Amino acid sequence: MALLCQSLKQKLPKKNQLKNKKIKIDLLFISCIIEVMKKITLQNVVWKEGKNFVAQSMFPDVSSFGKTKKEALKNLAEALELYFEDAPKRFFTPIKSLQIEKQTFCYA
Repeated sequence: MALLCQSLKQKLPKKNQLKNKKIKIDLLFISCIIEVMKKITLQNVVWKEGKNFVAQSMFPDVSSFGKTKKEALKNLAEALELYFEDAPKRFFTPIKSLQIEKQTFCYA
């Protein structure tokens, strides 16, 4: 959806170039969708596993793969778009203070 909106926004004609009312309404609707969209920057990890590359978002925990690193990241972007389509509007809780704590434990 985000990639589609980016490409549509670049192709929007100026208002004075519009003659057809149907096109005006459609473009207005598309413009509204573009204005509502939000941007988010996520940290991702990419590694080679066998013949494929795996791309994984740290938060939310979403991953995908591809034959190349570029393809894996593209597939991850698509998976994240689908993930966020279903996310509630107030998905993120702001964090006011963050602490990293060390923990030692025993295991067998």
